[in-house]
Amino acid sequence: MSLGQYVRTVLCMEEVEFGSKIVTQQVKLKHIDCLRKLLRDFTVVDPFACVRPKYRAAIDEKSKEQLIELSSLMDLAVLVPLLKEYMIGQLGEDFQSEESSMKSIVGYLCIEESDQYLSDLPWFHQYFPDSLLMKNCMQVYQILEARQSI
Repeated sequence: MSLGQYVRTVLCMEEVEFGSKIVTQQVKLKHIDCLRKLLRDFTVVDPFACVRPKYRAAIDEKSKEQLIELSSLMDLAVLVPLLKEYMIGQLGEDFQSEESSMKSIVGYLCIEESDQYLSDLPWFHQYFPDSLLMKNCMQVYQILEARQSI
């Protein structure tokens, strides 16, 4: 959706000038969101500083080895950014139980490009370990991010 269309239809503001008709017609909401993420990544030293301690528990060695092994079968280019945004946006509060299954929680994250949930993707359903809990979220992210770089 273009910025101009959003302002007119959602915000109900008919006459808004952004200094240029090109901005009104060509700039999309997704561009603004990407700019916000880029600025946050460059200005915030630790984007995970807000993540509550209850989501930072270490995983056991067996689960860690399993996650590393299965990570090659997952689409980390999709999973890692979604997990990062979820953690930054949602885990600064204590709303999620640390004993909840991580797979059942993050499975409902939506991939904007395809408008699908992670749980709808065969690789996530089949290979993301059921044993991981929300309390392990930070370490799971760190492991998957490191594996993505390989």
